[in-house]
Amino acid sequence: TCWKQENFLNIFDLYFEELLCNKSFYWHRRSYFYKVFSFDGHKEIDSRKEQWIIHYIREKFDNENLIGLFGILQDMKREIRKKAILCFLECNSNFELFSRLSLVSNSWTGTTSLTDKITFYEELLSEISGVQFLKHKKRIRDEIAKWKAIRNREEVDEILMKLYQ
Repeated sequence: TCWKQENFLNIFDLYFEELLCNKSFYWHRRSYFYKVFSFDGHKEIDSRKEQWIIHYIREKFDNENLIGLFGILQDMKREIRKKAILCFLECNSNFELFSRLSLVSNSWTGTTSLTDKITFYEELLSEISGVQFLKHKKRIRDEIAKWKAIRNREEVDEILMKLYQ
């Protein structure tokens, strides 16, 4: 596969840019990207995927294409998402772009997945420091509050469903 090539960074830079720009792939590109960049347990290839993600963020830290990349990453493992977010913040403290990045998926299945989102944000928050990140931290705190409110509503709904079944 292309992941095994010596120049895999360049290959996937071109691939990612081409799919982002190609209008005919617009509706399918997220599923294409997800298939190509999802981690499947092959250590060497997964390591190269992670290398490419970090490389791309470092190279394009002020580019709007990062919104597309984070749209894919939002459904991936928390470790890679956290590394990607922290890498972005290391390269770019611009709140406007950060506020447009998808940090977690907007979908959920039950209170457990909501708790996972909250825990992810809390862990992320603990790793961000510095005056330049005050707005970023506020966004994360607001996300925590939002997901906690949703989780509370879900818990109430679950209790009511059990009572009236």
